[in-house]
Amino acid sequence: MVFYLSEGQRNEMVGFWPLMDSGELKRAGGGRPRLRPRRICADKGYAKGVVRRYLRRLGIRITIARRTNEPRGGAFDREIYRTRNLEAPSIGE
Repeated sequence: MVFYLSEGQRNEMVGFWPLMDSGELKRAGGGRPRLRPRRICADKGYAKGVVRRYLRRLGIRITIARRTNEPRGGAFDREIYRTRNLEAPSIGE
């Protein structure tokens, strides 16, 4: 598990890039850790086009709530979105 600690008033996007560069996910049965998650669930703070394009390019599935000023695209799964604050990922494993 990786975390990034920043000042209290900083934008959430400041911590996104260090987390994606240094994150490792342990495998359930042992072996070398994966460097990329299968899915990311995040709140509206990460709803930027650059983040969405980056994650799609890496083949990571995304569930990020859209901001009110963003165009809607595709279905949004609320059940998966509600898992964003859980400690261990249960979807897609």
